[in-house]
Amino acid sequence: MASPGTMEYKAEATVALAAPYWIGDGLQMAEPRPRACWGALVGCLAAMMLLAAGVPAAAQEDYYEVGGIEVDVSAESANVARDRAMIEGQRKAYDVLVRRFAQESEIARLPALTDTEIADMVQDFTVDSERLSAVRYAGVMTFRFFGQPVRDLLAGGNVQFAAPSAKAVLVLPVLTVGGAPLLWGDNAWHAAWAARRAGSELVALVVPLGDLDDIAAIDAAAAIAGDGPRLAQLGARYGTAETLVAMAQPGTEGGQPAIVVQVLRYGPSGRGESFEERIVGSGETVDQLYVQAVERVAASVQEGWKSRNLVAAGPQRSLAVTIPILALNDWVEIRRRLAAITSVRRSEVLYVSRKEAKLNLDYLGDEVQLQRVLAERDLELAQAPDGGWWLGIAGRLRSVMPAGAAAATITSP
Repeated sequence: MASPGTMEYKAEATVALAAPYWIGDGLQMAEPRPRACWGALVGCLAAMMLLAAGVPAAAQEDYYEVGGIEVDVSAESANVARDRAMIEGQRKAYDVLVRRFAQESEIARLPALTDTEIADMVQDFTVDSERLSAVRYAGVMTFRFFGQPVRDLLAGGNVQFAAPSAKAVLVLPVLTVGGAPLLWGDNAWHAAWAARRAGSELVALVVPLGDLDDIAAIDAAAAIAGDGPRLAQLGARYGTAETLVAMAQPGTEGGQPAIVVQVLRYGPSGRGESFEERIVGSGETVDQLYVQAVERVAASVQEGWKSRNLVAAGPQRSLAVTIPILALNDWVEIRRRLAAITSVRRSEVLYVSRKEAKLNLDYLGDEVQLQRVLAERDLELAQAPDGGWWLGIAGRLRSVMPAGAAAATITSP
C-alpha cells in the first residue's frame, strides 16, 4: 500500500453486477432457410417467435450507457472510499440518464430513489481509470443500466420521455476561412467534431472520415446548397438519411475570439429546420471555442429531438395489427424492430399462419406518435377497407394488402 499522499494508477476493469437482463446481448441470428422451415411451419414459426421475443427494446441499441462519470472520495480507508465512490458514481450516472430521455420539468415528477434502488437498475460498470491512496479513491467510470426498469420508472411516474431516434444524422462541418467555405483538408472545425466522444445519445451524430471517397462525393458549396443526390450518396456510405451542415465562421468580439455557427438540416424531402449559435470566448483559444461550439450544437440537436418526440404520459393503449409474412426473416425482422421501440411496451402474438400474423400492440403516447416511431424504424402502418390495420416493412406492405388500403391517418378518440 502506498503512503496516504500517493495515488496509484490502476488498469481499466469491467464489473458485471448481475446476469444479463435479456437473452443474447448483441445476438446475431443466422439467415433462416425458408425451404426447410415451410415443411414444419408451426415448429419453425414457434422457434422464430421465441428468438424474436428474447430481444428487448435495448438489445441492439445501448442507449442506457452513461460514461465519463468522475468520482473523487476520501474516507478512513481506500476500500471505504471506493465503496462510497461507487454509490456516488451510480447516482450521478442515473441523473445523467434520466435527463437524456426526459426534460427537466418532467423529471421533478419522479420519485426520489434510494441508493439500493439505483443499484438494482445497474447492469454493470467499467472503471475507465482510477487512482488510489490509503484514504482516497478517484476515478472515471462508465455505467450500463437495464433498459426495462428505466422505462418502467419513467412510465410509472407519468413522465413524458423521448424514444431514441432509429436513424443517425450525418454532420458536415464547413469552416469559412477568408470568405471561402472549406469542408475537407486543413479544417479545424471538422477536427473538433471528429475528436468528440459522443457516447450514447438519443440521436447519433456521425462525422465523415474526410478520405478520398468523401472528397469525391461532395464539396463545401454542394453541402451548403443541399445538393440532394450528392448528400444522399454520402449518406448511403455512412448509413444516414439526414444531414446537418454546420457552418462555422471565426472572428472576434470585444477583443475576444468568437464563433458564429449556422446549422442547416437536409433530408429526403429537402431542407428542414435551421438554427444558429454564437459563442464568445473569455480567454480561450479559437480551437477551444470550436470544442465548445461542437458540444453546443450537439446539445441543441438532442434537445430538439427530445422536445419533438416526447411520448405523452398516461395509460397504455392497444392496437390490433395484421402482419403479412412474405418470408420468415421478414417476420423476425419486424419483431426485432418493434422490440427496439421504447414506447411499444408489448407486442402480443394473437395468431400466426403461413401467410400472416396478428399482433396486439400495447404502446405509450397517442396514435400519431405511434405512427411516427414506427416510421422511424421503416415500418409502415396502413388501414384496409374493412377498417383493420396492417403493419409491415416500408415499401413492401402495399403490394400484399387488400385493394384500396389507405395511408395511416389515425386520430385520437
